[in-house]
Amino acid sequence: MSRVRLVDAVPSPVRVDLSLNGHTVAKHVEYGSNSGYTMLEPGHYALGLRSDRGTGSATVSGELVRGASYTVIAMPASDAGDLGLGVIRENEASPMGDRATLRFIAASRDMAKLSLALNNVIAIDGLRYKTESQPVSLKPGDYDLKLWTGDDASQLLGPSPAHFDGGKSYTVVAMGRRVDGSLMLRTFEDK
Repeated sequence: MSRVRLVDAVPSPVRVDLSLNGHTVAKHVEYGSNSGYTMLEPGHYALGLRSDRGTGSATVSGELVRGASYTVIAMPASDAGDLGLGVIRENEASPMGDRATLRFIAASRDMAKLSLALNNVIAIDGLRYKTESQPVSLKPGDYDLKLWTGDDASQLLGPSPAHFDGGKSYTVVAMGRRVDGSLMLRTFEDK
């Protein structure tokens, strides 16, 4: 089986649904949250994304690999309410028990580049919209996450406390807009 979850990174009151080959697999996911994992048969798929008010949709096709986990991210594609869709295959192997793994996804459309600091040290620098970082290996424990502009000139958010357990992987998503105050960081534990 394959595992798929939906993260809604579209800053609006509209909720998002995810379909696989025309069948809804995640329904009414709200901004800043995720659907939890759904187990799906591996194989070729057509993923569809639509708002619960019918104001936007997006599709992508590809292959679900047996035993793999995926994060599907609903992102704003325009200021007019169009939806964008990103599919990220999660880390293949679990980190060793004495390490945690973190990856960062920039899903904030109005920021050219973003940087993520952990305990006041820039760990991921200058990530562009709709991209993901390489995995970063961390010691387990408590961290203060801070979001910076990609040139590291100004802090946008934080500190946001987070705890990372050894032997687990995490995805941190920057989403929303600075201009309307919806900019946020969300941390999700991977499978």
